[in-house]
Amino acid sequence: MDGGTFTGNVLANEVVGDFTAIAKISGNPTVTGQKAGLMVLLNNRNWYALQKVNVAGTVDWQAKATTDSVSGVRATSVGNPIPAWFRIVRAGVSLVASTSSDGSTWTTLDTYTPGMEYPLEVRLALFVADGLSGTAHTVDIDYVRVQISNDATVAVSTRLGNSSPVDGTWTAWSSPYPTPSGSVMAGVARYAEFRLSFAVTYPDHTPNIGAVNVSWSLYPASGTLTTEDFAPPDLSQWGSLAVVHTLNGQTIAYEYSTNSGGSWTGVSPPVSLLAVSTASGKIRFRATLSTSNATITPTISEMRLSYRHLLDHFFVTASASATAGASFTVTITAKDAGNSTMTWWTGTVAIDARLSDGVTPGGGTLGTTSIAITAGGSTTLSTETYTKAETIRIRASFGSASGLSGLVVVAPGALDHLLVTPSVVTILPFDGRDLGAQGYDRWNN
Repeated sequence: MDGGTFTGNVLANEVVGDFTAIAKISGNPTVTGQKAGLMVLLNNRNWYALQKVNVAGTVDWQAKATTDSVSGVRATSVGNPIPAWFRIVRAGVSLVASTSSDGSTWTTLDTYTPGMEYPLEVRLALFVADGLSGTAHTVDIDYVRVQISNDATVAVSTRLGNSSPVDGTWTAWSSPYPTPSGSVMAGVARYAEFRLSFAVTYPDHTPNIGAVNVSWSLYPASGTLTTEDFAPPDLSQWGSLAVVHTLNGQTIAYEYSTNSGGSWTGVSPPVSLLAVSTASGKIRFRATLSTSNATITPTISEMRLSYRHLLDHFFVTASASATAGASFTVTITAKDAGNSTMTWWTGTVAIDARLSDGVTPGGGTLGTTSIAITAGGSTTLSTETYTKAETIRIRASFGSASGLSGLVVVAPGALDHLLVTPSVVTILPFDGRDLGAQGYDRWNN
């Protein structure tokens, strides 16, 4: 296989256009000149080969080209894997030769562009030769696999009708869909036909269709969606039910049940459920979707229920300082276990004074000992008073829920009277006596 000499065994077949050819060959060339490999064969005077060859006792990979009977080694590398994988890729006018010892990791040995462009049709060949060594070279060719470039195209068209077989009432064939691998069909009908139109760049190539899939939608007249029971652990009241849905000209009916589906009550969201009993501590919902057109369905994206938590505690703030008998400010806010303001909560809250430890009752008297929260979950008392000069905290309570303010330092009020000691004394004429006096406010501070 040099110059005008071509000896050996060759198995060849025609291939047109771009391709990837991979051969798996097991053989050990032990004598100089023995070789085997994969070839792109134009004729006996022009070819390109990727081979494993014994050169003076060393086994090499070689990429070799012959043009008009003049041969030349284009690239070489040492290696003798058994088995060995050979790959030639044609892309346009170029040929790329690669080698591998495992069939998965490839090393490019050469890229060849013939001086005289090969025609579209060439022969792809497997060859074994003794290289005039006089010793037969035995090899095992496991396979040669050729993947032709995908030059085929397909256009998909459909037509629709309500009769079988096809008659004049059917629609005309649609324009080809933009994406043959998956496009949305338009129209409504009982029957559909599809048409595939093929084209190839190279006339000896044949398109191969593995499958055609046509899907459609057909909805029942009605269907029901039912939730599980929802049983929040700190339920005070049910709030409101809201939904996000798209009717598409059809209907959805909503219902709720507080006895696990034993009985149902219809509602039209958005709707308040404040009047619904919480005795069972649970609720579930059911939606019935109905359509008069089997190709159209209403859809539900979301059903959202709000509910009110149990009162957990009060957040209490008070003026940091005050004067006995003078007004100071207290604000009380109802909170749930997550410390969120319960804007819906109403009730009358008891108020009392505790010493700084938050436990011991204060020694004075509060002017206001209860206040109503009527809106927004919070209230402010700006006229609270306390009679004893001491440091206190204001406590708000309702049932088991309570809350303490920060420290309030209460100072004595204005001077109201004096206490003179001793209170009864006899003084003789021209005598003197020391008396003591202590000033107090109105509340004896």
